[in-house]
Amino acid sequence: MPPPKFAAQAAATYSGIYCRPNLQNGGTIPASGPLCTCPDIWISGTRPIANFQTVLATSASYATASVDTIQQGQANYIYVRGMNGAMQPLSTQVQLFASPAGIILWPALWKQRPIPTDIDYQPPNPPVYASNIDNLAAGAIGVAQNTFVWSDPEPPPPGSDHYCLISWMNNASNPFPDAPGPLELSHLIANNLGFGFRNVSLQSGSSPTVQLVTQIEIPVSVPPGSRQYYILIFPSGFPSGWQVSLSCSQTDTKGNPIAIPQQIIPPPPAKYLGIYAWLDPGFSATVTINCYQNGAEPATNATLQMQVMYLAEPQEIKRALALGVVDFAMSRALESAFRGFGIAPSPVCPLGFDTLMLI
Repeated sequence: MPPPKFAAQAAATYSGIYCRPNLQNGGTIPASGPLCTCPDIWISGTRPIANFQTVLATSASYATASVDTIQQGQANYIYVRGMNGAMQPLSTQVQLFASPAGIILWPALWKQRPIPTDIDYQPPNPPVYASNIDNLAAGAIGVAQNTFVWSDPEPPPPGSDHYCLISWMNNASNPFPDAPGPLELSHLIANNLGFGFRNVSLQSGSSPTVQLVTQIEIPVSVPPGSRQYYILIFPSGFPSGWQVSLSCSQTDTKGNPIAIPQQIIPPPPAKYLGIYAWLDPGFSATVTINCYQNGAEPATNATLQMQVMYLAEPQEIKRALALGVVDFAMSRALESAFRGFGIAPSPVCPLGFDTLMLI
């Protein structure tokens, strides 16, 4: 009997919001070329991108790919974008997963490893694992509204030396795949661009001994306009030589990272480290503080506290004094610290605290 004849599947454009398997693919299915270099999973490392929904949706950015390095021991910021290959506007949820790399990636395995977003990631609230691309026009590029935050990735288990990131455009037309067998999995990889796959390398580094993850949110109900805030870290009970760092999943209003680079915790009499940030109403981000051990164990009941202060504007000073909300000790400390730098002193008012106590 002669062997059966096979006809090649006719090429088509994926009709939905899709992630490309590689830079050469323009939404064509079945896909060819490398299928695990998705440029629409954008790895920003430990520094967030200002205005990422605009920056990553330009045609120039769409023609490029980010680095593929994930930093161990740090919070890594990742974005997901998609192109609408349909003829009408579409919306979708977006999710991201991280799987130890293997030659075959069965969905049942990586479904167990979602990466959270920076939405309301504050205990006792559970992490939020989905973001959105809303009302994306036909032929347009969209970026998920929220940053995915992969905090302190662990080394992959024995048998793998890197990870694969998988994006999922989660909508009614693209449910999570069963892929019970090889043929279904093959169809998923080559024909369903509602999923993107990207292999990433893990750059080794020191994992934090202590980590505090919390949320900064400025409600939209706050009167409009950018205001200046002061974000402080108060480590207490940590021996000499310990180090601390802070990073944030969003930049401030001026596009500056909200970050304190890894450095030795200052010895007494110094009590804190801090950074200024300009924030608008509607700002919401995840802040990660890492402490790294160097030498002795911390004291019993050592604490790691984060505090946010508001810098009263000149027209608000009288009211702040009348309300009794000015922290005079901190205001004097800031005035002393910035004397000679041309920065005018301003009364600061405490807004909130979050504390991790070691037992």
